[in-house]
Amino acid sequence: MSDKDVSTFPISRLKRITARASGPPAASHVAVTDTARGDPLADRGRPRGRGPRHARTRHRPGARRLMVVAAIVLILGALATATMALPATGRQASSQRTVRPDWPAVVRELDRRRDAALVDGNEDDLAAVYTPGSPAGRRDLAGFRRLVAAGLRPRGLRLRRGSVVAVDVQRDRAAVRVIDSLSAYELVDPVGHVAARYPGRGPAAWTLTLVRTRAGWQIHDVVRSPDGGDGR
Repeated sequence: MSDKDVSTFPISRLKRITARASGPPAASHVAVTDTARGDPLADRGRPRGRGPRHARTRHRPGARRLMVVAAIVLILGALATATMALPATGRQASSQRTVRPDWPAVVRELDRRRDAALVDGNEDDLAAVYTPGSPAGRRDLAGFRRLVAAGLRPRGLRLRRGSVVAVDVQRDRAAVRVIDSLSAYELVDPVGHVAARYPGRGPAAWTLTLVRTRAGWQIHDVVRSPDGGDGR
């Protein structure tokens, strides 16, 4: 259509065409809330999870903070558990290191084994009471072999123990002061005939040097204390 046609176009018809093309007045964008869901009906057509950039990123820092806090709590909990476990393990190991032997029980068992070996005539059992090559072991084994060579063995031999006190304790070595007494006993031959009788002795004090080996505590030496009685 040219410029000349404009002046001849009916004005009333132009108004009707313009009114039909413009349509109804545009509705204002007012958010209406759905009472059942609480969502704005004006945003119902928008895909979930989509929205303006400032709306999508506004909640991310809070989520990150919650994740960081949760991770810190888990780490602190693990550290606290490990910290609580370590002292307990340390206390258990320390208590095991500081437990001292029951010295009266140790000496009582060694004396029992020695007496049994002498009565039974068992050299190996007697040697097991002492550390290999120990001074006390050499003396005792020498006396034992003399009895065996003579065909004699003690009968009625008993050691009565008094006090047992540790005077110097190290890691694998200890000096123990022992007071004991010896009962009267006899030396008999294989058929039971008495070859000799001994009255025994009263209380005597001794210092036992004990050494811990793979076989347990063994006697290394026995020395008479100045305030003791007769010899062992």
